[in-house]
Amino acid sequence: MHVFNSRTAGFVVNESYFHSPEPTVYADDEGDYADPEYVPKNPSYEWQWTLGDVVSALTAAGLHIEFLREHPGTVEPRLPGMVLGDNGLWDLPDLAGRLPMMFSLKARPGPARRTGQRRAGPPAGART
Repeated sequence: MHVFNSRTAGFVVNESYFHSPEPTVYADDEGDYADPEYVPKNPSYEWQWTLGDVVSALTAAGLHIEFLREHPGTVEPRLPGMVLGDNGLWDLPDLAGRLPMMFSLKARPGPARRTGQRRAGPPAGART
């Protein structure tokens, strides 16, 4: 993680990046991410999936990854303080162009699996 400066404060992480079997629950009193004026009537239960979780699930399903790209901004202001950049993407001013904010992936059906082929995932015996 050499991209982070461990000597200065300022980068705050509120939730784990890694998947948890328990969902994060968002109250029904906040605006929806797609429309801040819309307030859902019920709480939202959401799970975090890592980039590795996504790629591993696709390959385990027999899909062939054609490309995986990381992008330095998002198509909507997902976090407070984001600004629209010259590239047409939203980013945090202090981190602009320094961390991926979204990814794109293209997959297609892969060749049929051979019997006994190991599924994608952690190495046998690895603790998860």
